[in-house]
Amino acid sequence: METAWWQPADRATKAALWEASSICAALAGVVAMLSASLVFVVYFAFPDRRSSWRQLVLMLAVCDFLHGYFYAVAGTSALAWPDAETSTSCRVHGVIGMWSGCASFLWMAALTSYIAIFLRLGEPTKALQYSVDSRVAVLLVAICFGYPTITISGILLAGVPLDEDDGPNDHYGCFIDSKFCASRLLAIYGPLWLSILVTVGCSVSIWCKLSTFINTTSRPLQHNMRSLRAKLLMIPIGFVLLRLPETVYRLLEYRTILSTGCGIATNTTQDEEKSFEDSLFGSVLSAVQAITNPSQGVLTSIIFVWSSPAYRERLWQRAPCCVTRALQARRNRDGCCDWCGGGQPELADRLIHTDRPPSDGQATSQASSRSSHSDRQHDVQGASALPLRDGARHKTDEVQSDHVLTAPGDDRASVVPVLESRTSDGNRSSFRELAS
Repeated sequence: METAWWQPADRATKAALWEASSICAALAGVVAMLSASLVFVVYFAFPDRRSSWRQLVLMLAVCDFLHGYFYAVAGTSALAWPDAETSTSCRVHGVIGMWSGCASFLWMAALTSYIAIFLRLGEPTKALQYSVDSRVAVLLVAICFGYPTITISGILLAGVPLDEDDGPNDHYGCFIDSKFCASRLLAIYGPLWLSILVTVGCSVSIWCKLSTFINTTSRPLQHNMRSLRAKLLMIPIGFVLLRLPETVYRLLEYRTILSTGCGIATNTTQDEEKSFEDSLFGSVLSAVQAITNPSQGVLTSIIFVWSSPAYRERLWQRAPCCVTRALQARRNRDGCCDWCGGGQPELADRLIHTDRPPSDGQATSQASSRSSHSDRQHDVQGASALPLRDGARHKTDEVQSDHVLTAPGDDRASVVPVLESRTSDGNRSSFRELAS
């Protein structure tokens, strides 16, 4: 016997949920766009903080921006497409929603897989410095952006109708007709479910690997490693939680359309095909998606920007000065105001997270020290030869880098895995800096 949740919702309830979800979709979409824009600004304004992890999150922010745009337009337009099947704006809007959603799923799977594979390749008792090869970056872009482009283009070229039956309740506009199960599976269902499985599996792997490593490290560095572990897992866990309503909705929706033969059976009616969408439970899940789906962009921005002390300091204290100087056209030769640190900081300054630019004397001392110790600045030796914060001199025999850990009962140095990538100017950015 069906409960009230599975019974068709009355017209007043559906109208109320529809109006509420439209407002929530518009607000959440606008906030998601602003949040993704902040990620863009921070990433390109502070090149000294770039890393492989942040490069992948930047790609995810691109999808978050488009997904936020999709929901913002859907909410503000009240979803009133006069003739959905022939409306060009509706079709374009639907393509943006499907493409950004599919790409977002794939990039999240790529992000967690990349971190998990790196940690599995890294031995805690060895110095590991891993640079992301340009071919790997091209491969990720080809998969995560190329797959939705090819799939959706093929669907359109094949003449698959969008919104032929006045549109489903879940997608806020044009969507693939329910009679074309394979197209839906390739464009939305498959990437979503695969991404959830990969993200959960890789998150568990990351947690286990870092937890094991934390238990074998020295006590002073355990707090930093726990902070790093939390930051690496917040985005994947948030993605799973925020996409859970959509995952449940798609599973039940796909089960419904499969039970009707994907609309092929002649003895099924349109009401039977849309029974789940019209139920109270389906209407509530549809309304919840209007908040949770675009909120992924907000979560990404919070973790990417506001969880970093260096970013917070620069945004709250240095950004007003930078804006003022930019308006006054007082820039240095690197094109950025002096207080923002227009020049690229040295690798050592980035690894010890010194946000203040060194003085002239300090810069001279650091340059001379690096030239005299160039043969030692590789892997662990390079990490242990970092300059002190006072910039006076190196104390290689007295100071141990945060990257070098001594395991209990082991005379060898146990090194925190370092994931780094080279920026356009050849500098390296450390994976270890994520904990700051």
